Formats: sequence, structure tokens, C-alpha cells
Amino acid sequence: MADSDAKYSLWLMPDRNSHQWDLLTQTIEALRKDEQQHGKPPPVFVPHLTLLGSVSGVGLAELKERVETLAHSCGGVPLRVWLHDLGKGSTFHQCVFIHARKTPELLKAYTHAQQVFGRAQPGSQATFMPHVSLLYADIPDSTKDRIIAHLQAEGRLSEKAASFNANSIHIWRTDGDEASWHEVASIPLVG
Repeated sequence: MADSDAKYSLWLMPDRNSHQWDLLTQTIEALRKDEQQHGKPPPVFVPHLTLLGSVSGVGLAELKERVETLAHSCGGVPLRVWLHDLGKGSTFHQCVFIHARKTPELLKAYTHAQQVFGRAQPGSQATFMPHVSLLYADIPDSTKDRIIAHLQAEGRLSEKAASFNANSIHIWRTDGDEASWHEVASIPLVG
């Protein structure tokens, strides 16, 4: 498959050597192991906020150039991702997650990403739901509610503990199943 046929996603991630990386990774793994006991094991994935997904029709070299343009427009390092409030969704990849605040900096990065990739649409900020997924699965709402209640009781995912600084925009190839996803580049954010 030519790289212009591939699908990529632009992710904001905590530093791999940070407390937030460890906390989110441990939470994801614990939920995955718990749900594994109830059937098909959920996929493994790393903590991330998808700034823009399903980017296709562009080769990797051009993709990197566009992301460099985006990084330069974001206004500096680091981009703070404020996580708060657990939630659940109706799709596999938004099963259980933690919301990210729609800060002016995050909305600016999202809007610029849409512009750089020709996706700008009026009102898109209203539908943007920034979040970090904690579990990918197809499970009943009652199970999601149980998971959220358990995480709330633990209290480990407070805004202070889980929020992170994103120092780069990570380009991940995300076509195929989750096991095949991989990072292809990391572009530092610069002011």
C-alpha cells in the first residue's frame, strides 16, 4: 500500500517518562485485563488525545510538512491538556474515556489541524469532543457505568494527576486493527 493510501492520526500524548503516562497506561492496562476476563480481550493502545483522525490521500513526506506547519502555528511548548470527568460513548473507540477541556489552546490546535488538512467547517469546534480513551470495547452501558464508578471511587484520575503537557504532535499510522497501529513521526511543537 502506498503511503498516500494509508490512514494516519495526529495525536497529543503525555511524555513517556512522565507520571501521567504511567498513570494513564496503568489504567488502560488494568481495564483491558479486567474486561479480558469477560470475553474477547480489548486491544492494547497507548494514551493519546486524537487531534485529527483519518488523514489520508497524502504521502508521508507531505504529511510531515503539513504537521510541521501545524506545530509552528500552535503557539508554543507545551500544549497543556487538562483532563477531567470520566465519560462513556457509544462507539468501540469511545467506550470509556476521560474528557479534555476545550481550552483556547487546544481549540486553536484543532482548528489549525482542520485548516492544514482542508477540513475546516463552520461549527466544527462545537462537535469536537477531545478525550483520552481508557478502554476500547463493545460492552453494555451498565458495564461502562460500573467501570466509571470504580475509577471515580479510586480517585486516581483527578484533573491534577492526569492532565499532561503535550510537547509534540505524534503522527500514527492507524489503518488496520489496533495491533498494527504505529508511530511514524513526532513533530515538536514550536512557538
